[in-house]
Amino acid sequence: MVRELNYNFSTTVSHVTGALLHCLREFKGITQTSLAESTGMSTSGLSKLEKGETNISIEQIFIFGQQFGLKSSEFMVLLEESIELINKKGIFVANTKSKAVHIDKTNNIPVVMGVGAIMGLAVGSPIAALGIAALSGMIAQSSNDVLKKQIESREKNELQLLTDIGTLKNIIQPSILKKLSERQLLN
Repeated sequence: MVRELNYNFSTTVSHVTGALLHCLREFKGITQTSLAESTGMSTSGLSKLEKGETNISIEQIFIFGQQFGLKSSEFMVLLEESIELINKKGIFVANTKSKAVHIDKTNNIPVVMGVGAIMGLAVGSPIAALGIAALSGMIAQSSNDVLKKQIESREKNELQLLTDIGTLKNIIQPSILKKLSERQLLN
C-alpha cells in the first residue's frame, strides 16, 4: 500500500526478504553454512538470498519456514510487516530490482518504471517508436532552459536504491525479534 509519505530511498522486496532471512537465522542461532546444508542450498546461494541479490521462491519460503519453526503463511506475514516498517521509515519498497523509482511530486507517490517499458524500447515496438517520436517532438519544441529544469527536477525526484541489508535489518529486527519471542513463549 502506497501512502503519502516523503520517501527518501527505495529498496526491493528481495532486499527486505534477505534482511528478514538474516534476522530469522540469527534469532535461531543458525549459521549460514548450517542453514544452507539443512535446506539443500549452497552457502553462496543462501548468501545471495540474504543479500537480496536473488528472489526467493515459494518452495524456499516453505523450506525456510520449516527451519525457523514457522508456517509459510507466518513467514509471509513477517515479510509484509517488515515491508510496512521499512515503508514507514521513508523507504519505498518496489517489487523488483530492475525498476527505476521516481517520486511524482504532483501526487507525492512513487512511480515505478517497469521492465516492460525498457524492453519495449530495446525491441523497437511500434508503441515505443511512437513514444520516442512524441518525446522527440516535445524536446524540439522546448527551450534549453525548460528542458534543463525538467531534467534537474527529475534527478531530484529519483529515489536512491538502498541495498544495505544491515540497514534494513536494523529497521525490522526489533519488531521481528519481539514477535518471535512472544511466539516462543506461547508454544
